[in-house]
Amino acid sequence: MEPALPAPFPEEPARSREQEPGHRFKDALQRHDPGLAVRILRSVSRPLRRHVELRYGRRLGGPCGVDELVSEAIEKVLMNGTQYNPFKGPLGFWLWRVGDRLARDVVRSERLRKDREHEAASFVRGDNASALIRDFVLEAIESIQEPYRTILGVDLEFGGRAPAAQLTERLGLGIQTLYNLRRQARTILAEKLRPEST
Repeated sequence: MEPALPAPFPEEPARSREQEPGHRFKDALQRHDPGLAVRILRSVSRPLRRHVELRYGRRLGGPCGVDELVSEAIEKVLMNGTQYNPFKGPLGFWLWRVGDRLARDVVRSERLRKDREHEAASFVRGDNASALIRDFVLEAIESIQEPYRTILGVDLEFGGRAPAAQLTERLGLGIQTLYNLRRQARTILAEKLRPEST
């Protein structure tokens, strides 16, 4: 009888259900143990951290920005943890997808913010718009009643999209009221700027 040949690849020891990070995460949530759930998420966050460092690190401001983003991804996954199904894929991959999406959103919004600031500065300086057009828009804003005038003025300062916190603080309004007033103010300004039909 011939001796048995060794297997070409050593088999990994089979993990029981309790040892899988996804199942342990799900069990921790069911037992209402967020501390354990966070520790499990941190244990599978290494590939995400490396990916974010390599792809977005400089644009996020270095290691501190990467750490903040990974923590935010962990927080999002923890908040939506009840949606996780360990049979659909590994927990680390879900965390990786959430973190990658967050990083792309942060980089995109930062780029858009810089573009808006540049456009607003060039509009106020008059680089890209003639003085006549700039004066026409500012005159139209001045002819609008309050609080619409203030909303449009602050929006103009911030390149067309002032942070809601800035406006709610300045006007003392609730966030939903502010969004409704901002929409109305832009509609009023559009009507004022529309050429009169003859």
